[in-house]
Amino acid sequence: MAHRKQLLLLTEIDGKVLVATSVSNNFTVVRNMEKNFGKPVQMELADAESLSKAIEDIYGNRSQVLMASAQRLEVADGIADEMIEPWE
Repeated sequence: MAHRKQLLLLTEIDGKVLVATSVSNNFTVVRNMEKNFGKPVQMELADAESLSKAIEDIYGNRSQVLMASAQRLEVADGIADEMIEPWE
């Protein structure tokens, strides 16, 4: 969603959720976020290219970490299966 909507949650300050966006007319999104968070949302306009890079740095790396973790779990599952087979 961050990529598609060009939104990046930054922090909470004085009871408001601070969100960076490159789209100045995200009024529907703001209302939905306020409803979901139960707090006012303050949108800060950001340069589209810089925001896209920040989103990719945060969520792109997270995807890579999750994929690597999933691969390690598959390997561990395979090892566990090999260890259990002789006992079955």
